[in-house]
Amino acid sequence: CKIWNVETMEEMKGVQFLKKPISVAWNHDGSLLAVATDEGVHLMNVETWKRTHTVAKGWVSSVTFSPEGRYLAATSRGTVTVTLWDVSGGTPYMKGTLKGH
Repeated sequence: CKIWNVETMEEMKGVQFLKKPISVAWNHDGSLLAVATDEGVHLMNVETWKRTHTVAKGWVSSVTFSPEGRYLAATSRGTVTVTLWDVSGGTPYMKGTLKGH
């Protein structure tokens, strides 16, 4: 998997994923990248491309940041459960099940 700079159309060097990404999301200021895999969600510092911490374990099918970047929403494969994670501490903030889906 590669990440490209859309302004320069050059591959961003130093990016290495341990597992194939299922879903990715950038935070509001572009400093963090959330990478969902079959092992969980890893937050990566974009300047160093180092993992800051893992906020979810197991298969995660989709991730997105809240508008201000404080929380990360993650959905699990085959479920209708959404977990909000506090990005700064990597801890669960809220978990809920979607009704009618």
